[in-house]
Amino acid sequence: LTAAALPAGYVDWATEHMSRDIEWTANVIGYPEIQPADVIGYKASNVPAIVMETEITFNGGLREKIVLLKQGVT
Repeated sequence: LTAAALPAGYVDWATEHMSRDIEWTANVIGYPEIQPADVIGYKASNVPAIVMETEITFNGGLREKIVLLKQGVT
Protein backbone atom coordinates (compact mmCIF):
# COMPACT_ATOMS: atom_id res chain seq x y z
CA LEU A 1 0.00 0.00 0.00
CA THR A 2 1.51 3.28 -1.07
CA ALA A 3 0.82 6.73 0.32
CA ALA A 4 -1.07 7.62 -2.89
CA ALA A 5 -3.36 4.57 -2.55
CA LEU A 6 -4.02 5.05 1.16
CA PRO A 7 -6.75 7.73 0.90
CA ALA A 8 -8.73 5.71 -1.66
CA GLY A 9 -8.42 2.56 0.45
CA TYR A 10 -9.45 4.42 3.56
CA VAL A 11 -12.55 5.83 1.88
CA ASP A 12 -13.59 2.32 0.78
CA TRP A 13 -13.00 0.97 4.28
CA ALA A 14 -14.91 3.82 5.91
CA THR A 15 -17.84 3.39 3.52
CA GLU A 16 -18.02 -0.35 4.25
CA HIS A 17 -17.71 0.23 7.98
CA MET A 18 -20.45 2.86 8.07
CA SER A 19 -22.81 0.78 5.92
CA ARG A 20 -22.83 -1.96 8.56
CA ASP A 21 -24.91 0.28 10.76
CA ILE A 22 -27.15 1.51 7.94
CA GLU A 23 -28.37 -1.74 6.34
CA TRP A 24 -29.26 -4.93 8.18
CA THR A 25 -30.27 -8.41 7.07
CA ALA A 26 -32.27 -10.52 9.48
CA ASN A 27 -33.60 -14.07 9.36
CA VAL A 28 -36.75 -14.31 11.46
CA ILE A 29 -39.96 -16.29 11.80
CA GLY A 30 -42.00 -15.46 8.69
CA TYR A 31 -44.31 -12.47 8.99
CA PRO A 32 -46.28 -12.29 5.71
CA GLU A 33 -47.79 -8.95 6.78
CA ILE A 34 -44.38 -7.22 6.55
CA GLN A 35 -43.99 -5.68 3.10
CA PRO A 36 -41.31 -3.55 1.43
CA ALA A 37 -41.65 0.16 2.35
CA ASP A 38 -43.06 -0.65 5.82
CA VAL A 39 -41.35 1.13 8.71
CA ILE A 40 -40.68 -1.18 11.65
CA GLY A 41 -38.66 -1.06 14.88
CA TYR A 42 -35.61 -3.29 14.79
CA LYS A 43 -32.81 -4.29 17.17
CA ALA A 44 -32.75 -3.92 20.95
CA SER A 45 -32.89 -0.13 20.74
CA ASN A 46 -36.02 -0.33 18.56
CA VAL A 47 -34.39 1.75 15.81
CA PRO A 48 -36.89 2.71 13.07
CA ALA A 49 -36.00 1.00 9.79
CA ILE A 50 -37.57 0.76 6.33
CA VAL A 51 -38.12 -2.73 4.93
CA MET A 52 -36.29 -2.84 1.59
CA GLU A 53 -36.77 -6.48 0.63
CA THR A 54 -38.45 -9.61 1.99
CA GLU A 55 -38.12 -13.27 1.07
CA ILE A 56 -40.33 -15.90 2.75
CA THR A 57 -39.43 -19.59 2.59
CA PHE A 58 -41.17 -22.67 3.92
CA ASN A 59 -39.33 -25.78 5.06
CA GLY A 60 -41.55 -27.19 7.80
CA GLY A 61 -42.16 -23.63 9.07
CA LEU A 62 -42.18 -20.09 7.75
CA ARG A 63 -38.83 -18.25 7.74
CA GLU A 64 -38.30 -14.78 6.39
CA LYS A 65 -35.18 -12.93 5.29
CA ILE A 66 -35.65 -9.16 5.53
CA VAL A 67 -33.32 -6.39 4.40
CA LEU A 68 -33.74 -3.18 6.38
CA LEU A 69 -32.43 0.34 5.82
CA LYS A 70 -32.04 2.58 8.86
CA GLN A 71 -34.67 5.31 8.56
CA GLY A 72 -33.40 8.69 7.47
CA VAL A 73 -30.36 7.32 5.59
CA THR A 74 -30.18 7.70 1.82
